[in-house]
Amino acid sequence: MNVPGPSSHSHSHRRGTSTRARENQNALPRTFLRARGGLGDPPTTTSAEDDVFPRRERKKRSRGVWSGTPTPGQAGPSGHANINANTDIDIGKPLPRPPSKLRQATRAESSSQAPFLNVRPAKATSKGHKQRAAALPAVTFVAETDEEGYDSQSTLGRGSAASSELSKLQAQILELKKQLKDKEKQADDHLKHATKYKREVQNLHKSSKEQRAELDKLRDQHQRNSQIVSDVEQSLQCQICIDTLSRPYALSPCGHVLCLACLQDWFRHAPLSAADMDTSDDEMPSLVHRTKSCPVCRAKVKERPLQLYMLKAVIAAVDGAREKRESPPLDLGDDPWEGIFPSLIGVEDEDLEDLEDLTTSEEEEEDDEEGSSMDDEASDEDGGLLDVYDNSSDDDYEGDWVRPTWAPPHITHPARLHPEPFFDALLRRGATLPMIERFDMDYTHADGLSVQNGDMRVYLGWNVWLDEEDGDGGRLVEWLEEDMDARPERWVFESGGRVAVRLVRGDGERYQEADSEDWIDEESEEEGAGHDEDEEEDEDDEDEEMN
Repeated sequence: MNVPGPSSHSHSHRRGTSTRARENQNALPRTFLRARGGLGDPPTTTSAEDDVFPRRERKKRSRGVWSGTPTPGQAGPSGHANINANTDIDIGKPLPRPPSKLRQATRAESSSQAPFLNVRPAKATSKGHKQRAAALPAVTFVAETDEEGYDSQSTLGRGSAASSELSKLQAQILELKKQLKDKEKQADDHLKHATKYKREVQNLHKSSKEQRAELDKLRDQHQRNSQIVSDVEQSLQCQICIDTLSRPYALSPCGHVLCLACLQDWFRHAPLSAADMDTSDDEMPSLVHRTKSCPVCRAKVKERPLQLYMLKAVIAAVDGAREKRESPPLDLGDDPWEGIFPSLIGVEDEDLEDLEDLTTSEEEEEDDEEGSSMDDEASDEDGGLLDVYDNSSDDDYEGDWVRPTWAPPHITHPARLHPEPFFDALLRRGATLPMIERFDMDYTHADGLSVQNGDMRVYLGWNVWLDEEDGDGGRLVEWLEEDMDARPERWVFESGGRVAVRLVRGDGERYQEADSEDWIDEESEEEGAGHDEDEEEDEDDEDEEMN
């Protein structure tokens, strides 16, 4: 291998391989080569004969320490000094070395005109040297310049190219750093988003868990509610149609509740009682007066069934919570019990005639006296039906007007005028069924009779007398309104004018409290006797049915 370098001659000469190897070996620092494993310890002796003999014929030298340095005049062709007996060597003292080419190249690094020199270690002769030489890479250094200079054009171009390449590499490094910073920023953003999404997923899992717990709670509550509704439906079941009650009505006195349509069909097609079966077809009573019984317990029913409005509202709520089922509409009319039970709205003419025949002789005399005075007043040309109720004899009375007290009813006959005790008491004291229905009449033992006229409740005492032409009491109520305006001293107004009490003359007949109690006892005895008779009849009917 030729090592280029500056030269003052125009021609170059070739040297042997051994010589070049030794020169290259001397050009590199020995410490560097020893560290790289390319050079062993220097031999203890050196001979010029090494340049004469071929490599394979050279003797292996033992490793040792340099003991001296030859003088320049004694150096052989390879640069080593010939050591002989005449040479003065200070053993144990290191000799100064001439500056190597590597050092000279290092000094010339600052110069941009120095060429590059490839130096390889000398070929190792021993096996260890070969191994260390193989591990030693080639070293590139700047060769020493000569005094005469060298080709500056080639080295200058090489430096510019290296600077340009270095600038490109630096720009690429900056770009890569910038990209790395952007990637790190993106990674941080992704990490933040991942943390946020992870937190949201945890919240969703927690919310889902809470929702599942709430759903289980609602499911259990729904099951309990369904069981309650099922139990209520079973309790609201009609014993005839085996379905939820529709328009519930309660029977008296047993209290069983059944559907309206079922009761109507039962009363119309119920089997005959034992008493009715013994009666011939001609004497068979009508359906209204026929004996009726409860379809559940067979108790005798004497009064109209009563509609249960509260239970009706409960049934409507239960029906709203389940699937709606189509049912045929019922044509109830004005009175659902028409033709089955006695009517409450009107009174037949025959019944009115019977009521008139039931009056006592004393009551007939009183009626005749009062009727004669009313007839005289009604005969006036300027008078009318209102004048019938106007008693002019009271105008001459100068005494006190007092609150009315309890008095016995007009009709004292023991026979019942109506199957229901409430209506029976009103009819006995002069009221009529149309008047009861129109003015919402009421009767109590403590306050007597009262009618509802608009927003005012009017108390009339314990008995009333109606004209034959005033069947519903409308004319009587009109006369009462005129009397309030014309004679306010005969009235007591309470509760801000919403209650009016009609006063009576203080010199009239007044019954004692003991008489009232005796009358109550008599009424209770009559009712008890009638109840005992009914129970005896029921027992007889049951015995006959059992037989």
